[in-house]
Amino acid sequence: MTGRPASTPSATTLLKPSLKSVVVGTDPIDDKGYGDPRPRALAVIPLDGAAPTRIAVDSAWTIDDLVRADPRTVWQPDGASVTVLVTEVATGERAALRFDVRSGKPTVLWKGRARLANLMGDASHQQVFALYQDIRTPPDVYRFQADFARKERVSQADERLEAVAVGSADVFETSIPGYAGAMAKARTAVLLPPGAKRGDRLPAVVLMYPGGDRSRQAEVFGGGQDLTIPTLLFTSRGYAVVLASLPLGPNREAGNPLNEMIDQLLPQVYRAAELGYVDVNRLAIAGQSFGGYGTGAIISGTNLFRAAVAVSGIYDLAGTYGYLDENGGSFWIGWSESGQARMGTHPWANVMRYLENSPYYRADRIRTPLLLIHGDKDNAYHDAQKLFTALRRLDRPVQLATYAGMGHVIYEWTRPNAVDAARRIVAFMRDHLGEPSKGAGVVPQ
Repeated sequence: MTGRPASTPSATTLLKPSLKSVVVGTDPIDDKGYGDPRPRALAVIPLDGAAPTRIAVDSAWTIDDLVRADPRTVWQPDGASVTVLVTEVATGERAALRFDVRSGKPTVLWKGRARLANLMGDASHQQVFALYQDIRTPPDVYRFQADFARKERVSQADERLEAVAVGSADVFETSIPGYAGAMAKARTAVLLPPGAKRGDRLPAVVLMYPGGDRSRQAEVFGGGQDLTIPTLLFTSRGYAVVLASLPLGPNREAGNPLNEMIDQLLPQVYRAAELGYVDVNRLAIAGQSFGGYGTGAIISGTNLFRAAVAVSGIYDLAGTYGYLDENGGSFWIGWSESGQARMGTHPWANVMRYLENSPYYRADRIRTPLLLIHGDKDNAYHDAQKLFTALRRLDRPVQLATYAGMGHVIYEWTRPNAVDAARRIVAFMRDHLGEPSKGAGVVPQ
């Protein structure tokens, strides 16, 4: 096996029992311009020169990966099929499809809002092992039979997780303005505390990452860790969590991400309120890294949120452009021009684009209470200091929590520092959103 069909169309995998054919990803698509093409179809190519067989994958699905018996061999319980992990475009749910090699006809073996990873079949091709998790199921290794009809847990990574109460996850779609002007659809997930339901109109924390679909975290135990701290810290204390999708434009094209993310986020938040999940008067927003940038950007364009938490963010695109890393490299040049910042060129060619998309130069528009969390060994720490100083100068409600010797990601920090940051964030939410009503199953802490 060379490469992965989910990310490169030239990947090949041998078929059993003869091992005289390979499976190749074809028709690559890189629709967001992220430099990570994925195949839209598969081809089974005999090594004896015979004509290949094309397996067309319906546009309702996107291909994630093949199921293998080993790194070089496709898993084939019947000797005449290819099993593929896919994502359903309309719902975001994952599925396992089995394609008959001769007819190309697919059979849905399994489908759900869950995450299957590191799939590997056994030598007999009659069962497959995978790391499985969903919103209420902690990640562990499970054994699936050939037809995926049932699963059996074969590991227990942490028995303490069995006692953790986890609520439910709902998903809905909203029409949003696309980056190119056309209307688009965004998928949003709402994580509810144990015992809560739609209609409770809970205080909520909105989590987002510009350019990403955070609703996918609804398939991860407890809702994942978007802030690099467990999302369960909020839902276990009675807060709802909104996981938004902010698609933005392609990395390599000049854009206006600040305005785009505001346009895309607000309809999703208002829709969550309209559906009765959240109290529109008690909302906070939070993000980490580029999500920290997004947090600063969004609160510079709306006063909807009662509180904001930005972790390890970047706030001055023009000022950060020229910084060197500890090895003398210029990471920020590529990041600014053709990476996440989407500036499209250097500051001297379009300085106004840099300034208009920098929360630091819009500090006078920020009135939302803001908590900045940053380790002083992170290469954007200077930006947290600058935004803090600007808001303090303007007499706006702002706090800066600096952690000595810590880097970019909280879960890599020392335990005392990580715990302190998590407690500080929760306390900040309580101060500005108030205490949620204690519903059934909610743990008061």
